[in-house]
Amino acid sequence: MERIALGSQASQLLTRRAMLKLAGTVGAAVMGGALLSACASGGGEAVSYSEASASTGDAPEGTASAPQLGDKTLIAVFSWSGNTLNMANRINELADADFFRIETAEPYPDDVDATIERARTEQDADFIPELAARVDNWDDYHTVFLGYPIWWYELPQAVKGFIQSYDWAGKTIIPFSSHEGSSFSGTPADIQALCPNSSMLQGISIQGEAVASSLDSINVWYDGLALA
Repeated sequence: MERIALGSQASQLLTRRAMLKLAGTVGAAVMGGALLSACASGGGEAVSYSEASASTGDAPEGTASAPQLGDKTLIAVFSWSGNTLNMANRINELADADFFRIETAEPYPDDVDATIERARTEQDADFIPELAARVDNWDDYHTVFLGYPIWWYELPQAVKGFIQSYDWAGKTIIPFSSHEGSSFSGTPADIQALCPNSSMLQGISIQGEAVASSLDSINVWYDGLALA
């Protein structure tokens, strides 16, 4: 999950749009040989959004201009295994930002198989789970770092629900994700389709099992954004 990799709780997960579509968040989890989360096997290079879109052809049209100085920044992250959360924590060390965990009212199970089953059912039915909390001061933010694992090549339904809960007009979105070999898998374009009046800066996607050893690449990527 996190196209599902479960951080320290599991070791590997399967990939579906072929198999799973659940890749991403904090570690790696093994699920019947399939990579679920953000910890995939092989390769640990960080991939920027522009590089990913160049290779997959799924970049949204246009990119955002840099955010205005003085506007508040939010880091919003959904993570099950811990990989994406590790990325968010590093960004939080670099950015002058508030921090928000995207969590469901009914937490996902600790068990990998049970989480996979629930996530697969939600995605197949396009069901949006109820979220545990809201960002009360949403209008205060101009820039949002949005983090998530890739689950079955797609956004987790909880992240889709988070996006649909707010007005993103005029905001700048900076995506970051963990994955199991699919990089962003077209999700930045999916986000822009849900937020047509927003703009987007270059994001970063790191293979789940390589997140812990690739955190310095986040520093390089963040500096390249030239936000300050």
